[in-house]
Amino acid sequence: MRPTVSIVTPARDTAPWLAEAIASVRAQSFQEWEHLIVNDGSVDDTAAVIDRAAGEDGRIRPIHLDSPVRPALARNRALENARGRYIAFLDSDDLWLPDKLERQVAFMRDTEAAFSYTAYYIRREADGSQRMIRPRPRASYRSLLKANIIATSTAMYDREAPETELDKLRLPLIQQRQDLGFWLRLLRHLDTAHCLEEPLTVIRKRAGSLSDNKLRSILWTWRLYRDHERLSLIPRCWYFGNYLVRTTLKHLL
Repeated sequence: MRPTVSIVTPARDTAPWLAEAIASVRAQSFQEWEHLIVNDGSVDDTAAVIDRAAGEDGRIRPIHLDSPVRPALARNRALENARGRYIAFLDSDDLWLPDKLERQVAFMRDTEAAFSYTAYYIRREADGSQRMIRPRPRASYRSLLKANIIATSTAMYDREAPETELDKLRLPLIQQRQDLGFWLRLLRHLDTAHCLEEPLTVIRKRAGSLSDNKLRSILWTWRLYRDHERLSLIPRCWYFGNYLVRTTLKHLL
């Protein structure tokens, strides 16, 4: 049977966390899913973790890449093989609460939202502390240029949304900020993304992770605005200035 939701997870050398991420998918109250896990040329036990899980649950579909590629390419490979109507993203070191899929699919069906995200918890691995983040209830193309409020592991979109071509969209091929670049591509076809204001995801913050390098993230944001969104200089500086201010305040609070 065709799954309702296709879950996309790229994994590179994340064996210590991946099994728990997979377990959080298998524990979902909503069971009509497939989980496409892309082993992005890992040199640790990631491949073994994926294959073991696939042997236990046929809904888990491994995709093994011989050598590492950009995270965007790994996610795009999964999108090319996805069969579900709804596409959800889960990073290999994050977790979902058991009713995440059930609540979000119902929310999208009830509101006819084509693109949604949820509130979430941030858990810092260094000290085990956790805090809840409740994003704004709506996001548009212009608002996301000022600040990306959509955490990757909370996002879901309906690739069969009427009068759109969302099924054809792929992530931009950049090392970082490809998630923001993809949300912007989706919002070129849609008016708004809608927030389910319930914390349904746990996002781990690990020292040394790709997303933890703040300076690199800032530089890739500028490149995204310049090279992919092709903003002219004045709008680019305006949105980038907003992004810097909001990012600084976020980490100070």
